[in-house]
Amino acid sequence: MFKVLKLVLAISLFSYTSLIAAMSEGEKIILEARKTTQSITPKEFKKLIDNEFNIPLIQLDIREFNQLRHGDIWSENRVPITRSYLEQQVEKNIPNKNVKIVIICTSGIRAVLAATTLQRMKYTNVVYLEGGISNWVAKGYELHTYFGDVKSTKPLK
Repeated sequence: MFKVLKLVLAISLFSYTSLIAAMSEGEKIILEARKTTQSITPKEFKKLIDNEFNIPLIQLDIREFNQLRHGDIWSENRVPITRSYLEQQVEKNIPNKNVKIVIICTSGIRAVLAATTLQRMKYTNVVYLEGGISNWVAKGYELHTYFGDVKSTKPLK
Protein backbone atom coordinates (compact mmCIF):
# COMPACT_ATOMS: atom_id res chain seq x y z
CA MET A 1 0.00 0.00 0.00
CA PHE A 2 2.80 2.42 0.93
CA LYS A 3 4.62 1.69 -2.39
CA VAL A 4 1.45 2.47 -4.36
CA LEU A 5 0.98 5.72 -2.46
CA LYS A 6 4.60 6.71 -3.11
CA LEU A 7 4.16 5.89 -6.81
CA VAL A 8 0.99 7.99 -7.08
CA LEU A 9 2.70 10.88 -5.28
CA ALA A 10 5.75 10.64 -7.56
CA ILE A 11 3.59 10.62 -10.71
CA SER A 12 1.56 13.60 -9.43
CA LEU A 13 4.70 15.55 -8.61
CA PHE A 14 6.21 14.72 -12.01
CA SER A 15 3.02 15.79 -13.80
CA TYR A 16 2.85 19.08 -11.86
CA THR A 17 6.55 19.77 -12.49
CA SER A 18 6.12 19.02 -16.20
CA LEU A 19 3.09 21.31 -16.37
CA ILE A 20 4.98 24.17 -14.69
CA ALA A 21 8.00 23.65 -16.96
CA ALA A 22 5.77 23.90 -20.05
CA MET A 23 4.28 27.24 -18.95
CA SER A 24 5.48 30.55 -20.30
CA GLU A 25 7.07 32.98 -17.85
CA GLY A 26 3.96 35.16 -18.03
CA GLU A 27 1.72 32.21 -17.14
CA LYS A 28 3.97 31.40 -14.18
CA ILE A 29 3.66 34.99 -12.91
CA ILE A 30 -0.15 34.80 -13.16
CA LEU A 31 -0.20 31.42 -11.39
CA GLU A 32 1.98 32.80 -8.58
CA ALA A 33 -0.24 35.88 -8.28
CA ARG A 34 -3.33 33.68 -7.90
CA LYS A 35 -1.64 31.89 -5.00
CA THR A 36 -1.04 35.12 -3.08
CA THR A 37 -4.29 37.00 -3.75
CA GLN A 38 -7.93 36.37 -2.99
CA SER A 39 -10.72 36.27 -5.54
CA ILE A 40 -14.41 37.01 -5.11
CA THR A 41 -17.24 35.43 -7.11
CA PRO A 42 -19.82 37.52 -8.98
CA LYS A 43 -22.45 36.42 -6.43
CA GLU A 44 -20.28 37.60 -3.51
CA PHE A 45 -19.50 40.87 -5.32
CA LYS A 46 -23.21 41.50 -5.95
CA LYS A 47 -23.86 41.14 -2.21
CA LEU A 48 -21.10 43.65 -1.47
CA ILE A 49 -22.47 46.11 -4.04
CA ASP A 50 -25.95 45.76 -2.54
CA ASN A 51 -24.30 46.52 0.82
CA GLU A 52 -25.62 43.34 2.44
CA PHE A 53 -22.57 43.29 4.72
CA ASN A 54 -22.50 47.02 5.45
CA ILE A 55 -18.84 47.23 4.40
CA PRO A 56 -17.38 50.35 2.74
CA LEU A 57 -16.34 49.25 -0.74
CA ILE A 58 -14.38 50.62 -3.68
CA GLN A 59 -14.66 49.01 -7.09
CA LEU A 60 -11.37 49.55 -8.91
CA ASP A 61 -11.96 49.16 -12.65
CA ILE A 62 -8.59 48.69 -14.37
CA ARG A 63 -9.83 48.16 -17.93
CA GLU A 64 -8.49 50.28 -20.75
CA PHE A 65 -10.51 53.32 -21.82
CA ASN A 66 -11.81 51.66 -25.00
CA GLN A 67 -13.14 48.76 -22.89
CA LEU A 68 -15.06 51.05 -20.55
CA ARG A 69 -17.49 51.80 -23.40
CA HIS A 70 -18.72 48.19 -23.24
CA GLY A 71 -20.40 48.92 -19.93
CA ASP A 72 -19.58 48.69 -16.26
CA ILE A 73 -20.79 47.11 -13.08
CA TRP A 74 -22.72 49.75 -11.20
CA SER A 75 -21.53 50.50 -7.71
CA GLU A 76 -21.59 53.59 -5.57
CA ASN A 77 -17.80 53.95 -5.35
CA ARG A 78 -16.30 53.04 -8.70
CA VAL A 79 -12.78 54.24 -9.46
CA PRO A 80 -11.56 53.76 -13.05
CA ILE A 81 -7.76 53.64 -13.39
CA THR A 82 -6.29 51.79 -16.34
CA ARG A 83 -3.83 49.05 -15.47
CA SER A 84 -1.05 51.01 -17.17
CA TYR A 85 -1.48 53.93 -14.71
CA LEU A 86 -2.30 51.96 -11.57
CA GLU A 87 0.97 52.45 -9.68
CA GLN A 88 1.05 56.19 -10.43
CA GLN A 89 -2.60 57.01 -9.64
CA VAL A 90 -3.98 54.60 -7.06
CA GLU A 91 -2.63 56.27 -3.91
CA LYS A 92 -4.02 59.62 -5.04
CA ASN A 93 -7.45 58.14 -5.86
CA ILE A 94 -7.66 55.60 -3.02
CA PRO A 95 -5.65 56.99 -0.09
CA ASN A 96 -7.21 54.66 2.51
CA LYS A 97 -5.11 51.50 2.34
CA ASN A 98 -7.49 49.56 4.60
CA VAL A 99 -10.73 49.99 2.65
CA LYS A 100 -12.20 46.94 0.86
CA ILE A 101 -11.15 47.10 -2.79
CA VAL A 102 -12.57 44.81 -5.48
CA ILE A 103 -10.50 44.99 -8.66
CA ILE A 104 -12.22 44.26 -11.95
CA CYS A 105 -11.09 43.85 -15.54
CA THR A 106 -12.55 42.01 -18.51
CA SER A 107 -11.30 38.47 -17.75
CA GLY A 108 -9.77 38.60 -14.28
CA ILE A 109 -6.15 38.19 -15.40
CA ARG A 110 -5.08 41.83 -15.18
CA ALA A 111 -7.08 42.15 -11.96
CA VAL A 112 -5.13 39.39 -10.22
CA LEU A 113 -1.85 41.06 -11.22
CA ALA A 114 -3.17 44.43 -10.04
CA ALA A 115 -4.21 42.88 -6.72
CA THR A 116 -0.64 41.67 -6.24
CA THR A 117 0.63 45.16 -7.00
CA LEU A 118 -1.72 46.76 -4.47
CA GLN A 119 -0.65 44.27 -1.83
CA ARG A 120 2.97 45.24 -2.48
CA MET A 121 1.89 48.88 -2.07
CA LYS A 122 0.58 47.98 1.43
CA TYR A 123 -3.16 47.89 0.63
CA THR A 124 -4.57 45.40 3.12
CA ASN A 125 -8.06 44.43 1.92
CA VAL A 126 -7.80 43.70 -1.79
CA VAL A 127 -9.65 41.06 -3.82
CA TYR A 128 -10.27 40.63 -7.54
CA LEU A 129 -13.43 39.63 -9.39
CA GLU A 130 -13.03 36.01 -10.46
CA GLY A 131 -13.34 35.82 -14.26
CA GLY A 132 -13.83 39.58 -14.55
CA ILE A 133 -16.76 41.29 -16.19
CA SER A 134 -17.06 38.40 -18.65
CA ASN A 135 -17.88 36.06 -15.77
CA TRP A 136 -20.20 38.68 -14.21
CA VAL A 137 -22.26 38.80 -17.42
CA ALA A 138 -22.09 35.01 -17.88
CA LYS A 139 -23.65 34.59 -14.44
CA GLY A 140 -26.59 36.81 -15.48
CA TYR A 141 -25.76 40.06 -13.69
CA GLU A 142 -26.40 43.48 -15.23
CA LEU A 143 -23.98 45.85 -16.91
CA HIS A 144 -24.65 49.56 -16.88
CA THR A 145 -24.23 50.90 -20.43
CA TYR A 146 -24.87 54.07 -22.37
CA PHE A 147 -28.16 52.50 -23.47
CA GLY A 148 -29.22 51.56 -19.93
CA ASP A 149 -28.80 48.45 -17.82
CA VAL A 150 -28.47 45.23 -19.82
CA LYS A 151 -27.88 41.64 -18.91
CA SER A 152 -27.35 38.37 -20.69
CA THR A 153 -30.60 36.64 -21.56
CA LYS A 154 -28.91 33.22 -21.35
CA PRO A 155 -26.52 33.07 -18.41
CA LEU A 156 -23.75 30.53 -18.89
CA LYS A 157 -23.31 27.80 -16.29
